Amino acid sequence: MRIPAVQRLKKFTAKEGIIATLCKETNKSFDEIKKERGIIRQIAMDLFYRVGGLSGTEIGEMMGVGW
Repeated sequence: MRIPAVQRLKKFTAKEGIIATLCKETNKSFDEIKKERGIIRQIAMDLFYRVGGLSGTEIGEMMGVGW
């Protein structure tokens, strides 16, 4: 049985963990990572999708990617 509130909580905790790890490993703030157009930003988006379970739309909104 899938409980929507639990799924949202898992996404939130995974997202926060990914952000914390990226910032620690790169010595950059999340705002700096979002503004970059390099590999670190691409890795962040991939992790949010593969590990965090976020949708492309959620990642785009969070990372400031406009269509």
